[in-house]
Amino acid sequence: MKRIMPAVLALLFLSSCATQEKGISYKTDTEKPLTVKRIYLQVKDMRPVKEILSPKVKQMKIWSGTGSVINLFERTAKPDEEKTATTDIKQDFTDALNLRLSNLGVSVIQQPSKEIVTLTLEIEKVLLDLVGSNFKAEVTFFAKVYRQGKVFYQERVSGRTEKYNLLGQKTGQKTLSEAFSLAVNNLDVKSFLTK
Repeated sequence: MKRIMPAVLALLFLSSCATQEKGISYKTDTEKPLTVKRIYLQVKDMRPVKEILSPKVKQMKIWSGTGSVINLFERTAKPDEEKTATTDIKQDFTDALNLRLSNLGVSVIQQPSKEIVTLTLEIEKVLLDLVGSNFKAEVTFFAKVYRQGKVFYQERVSGRTEKYNLLGQKTGQKTLSEAFSLAVNNLDVKSFLTK
């Protein structure tokens, strides 16, 4: 009898819990499935000022703390090109958008076609500045989406961040990377991938 009592009590407790209503419930949103599965991506550098590092940052000689020098960002793809901090910015945008779109299941094709949606990114600003003791970064671009040669979606997108300069923490690099990531992630791709 002593062994049966705990079992009976456990059954009564479980049956009382099963009849209670939940206080909250979760309902999923109905999301539109992506209608665009392939896209052609074109990146244009439309910046009037091609430098990424402001004169104040360049004057520091170090732009992201001890051990991180400016030339880490001044990349050059070919030996005959002038050494600037602009060489790979188009490729950075291309790589980032390729990754973002592929994560959504969208293939980026290499050749334009009238049947394929075209996303054109016009880079307007990529700048790392120093104001007082804070790094400020801004990345801005204008996106246009074409279908059969006509624009059916456009959006200006920005990413801005600010961080206090901590020596030895690569603060400048982190600030610029965060602004770049924000800008790429702020592009409302679902607005034109579901149309």
